[in-house]
Amino acid sequence: MTKKERQETSPIISNAPQSYKFNAKRPGEFNPKALQEFNQANAKQQRGDVKGAIAHYQKAIRIAPDFYPALNNLGIIFLRQHNFADARTYFEKSLSVNPDDGEAYINFGHLLYEEGRYREAIDEATRQAMAKDERIVVLGVGVDDAKGIFGTTRGAFEQFGSARVFDTPLSEAALTGICVGAAMRGLHPVLVHARNDFLLLTMDQIVNNAAKWRYMSGGKLHVPFTIRAIIGRGWGQAAQHSQSLQAMFAHVPGLQVIMPATPGDAKGLLMTAYSTDSPVLCLEHRWLYETSGPVPEEPYYLPIGTATVVRDGSDVTIVAVSHMVVEALQAAEILAAAGIEAEIVDPRSLRPLDSDLICRSVAKTGRLVIADTMKVSKPISGAFESAATWLSAASSTVRRRNRSSLALVFSSDWAMACAMSSSSGKKREVRSITIGSLWSWWNSRHNSSAESLVTP
Repeated sequence: MTKKERQETSPIISNAPQSYKFNAKRPGEFNPKALQEFNQANAKQQRGDVKGAIAHYQKAIRIAPDFYPALNNLGIIFLRQHNFADARTYFEKSLSVNPDDGEAYINFGHLLYEEGRYREAIDEATRQAMAKDERIVVLGVGVDDAKGIFGTTRGAFEQFGSARVFDTPLSEAALTGICVGAAMRGLHPVLVHARNDFLLLTMDQIVNNAAKWRYMSGGKLHVPFTIRAIIGRGWGQAAQHSQSLQAMFAHVPGLQVIMPATPGDAKGLLMTAYSTDSPVLCLEHRWLYETSGPVPEEPYYLPIGTATVVRDGSDVTIVAVSHMVVEALQAAEILAAAGIEAEIVDPRSLRPLDSDLICRSVAKTGRLVIADTMKVSKPISGAFESAATWLSAASSTVRRRNRSSLALVFSSDWAMACAMSSSSGKKREVRSITIGSLWSWWNSRHNSSAESLVTP
């Protein structure tokens, strides 16, 4: 669905009145205290104090929940920050209070045009790449059915048909081998696995063939091959269908591993993967498919191996992978309320890894937390241990304790928030969280303090 179609089919936009009242209420008709907060918010926003403006707008809404100008202005702020979830919430609240507010309808239309879902971004990247390069074919179990792998392949099937998007037998090893051969003969196969767990059945084809042929042929053979696989747990999926195996694949020379966390990154990185002559493994967390974010409509390419700073901060660096970026942002808000400003770095790709940006961030904050979706992430923690070693030689603010001066967090924001809440003081080294302490805290979560989570 295009962005224009998303606007036209939105129930809110399609049910909008034909005429709007842009000032349904005069200022004097609002709650005086709420209006006072609203005016203070406007003044702060004009001075560039967005954080202060948000606080006053929210206070105005607490005083008068039906104060729709504050709701609408908050939606605009969050829209500009590309925080589409909160922008949508405030625009919808504004329209529920005042259905005749034309400004809110216009802003909601801008929101629908700017945002795109993760699954839609993947589908758009695939369709645009296939339109530009007729060598690309998409195959895998279920890629042509009604659901289309969480909606990521359905659009390509409808546009290009069964000649280039087709279902396959359930034989992972054979299919991967066929794709390696097809890639060396001039095609660019895109093999989609509904679960990354079954990549274990294809290790010989991926590790010893796809990743190695370029080296074994002295650069004469190339393997343009993209593998998409899904990580993360869902309903009732148990141990064999819920693993995150990125650390294993990030060890393989010749194989690039990307893990986009946002819709915009998903499209840009996949466009690059579809245009490269090397094998690329894209691991997608199933909880990201319905998330929204800015996605330019035209084709664009993000370089593989370039990290990005998702949130600026000065007290601690949180390097978050895949869905953990979402949870890290939530944790950062908790930390900010306690006076701790976290900087969040999204590597976006694990091989190659942008260690330079990570080192620069840790050099600034002096503290490092790794948030990953798997229990042991050796390539990531190993790379950051090297960063800690480098920093220990360059600055006394980071000191190695035992094997590394970093914290490893594996699945949720409360762990990061608790770990960092006890790390006050600018010149204090990062402490590590042990699995045992996390487990103990989980079993007695209603009685434990945050300090008990952190080991000296």
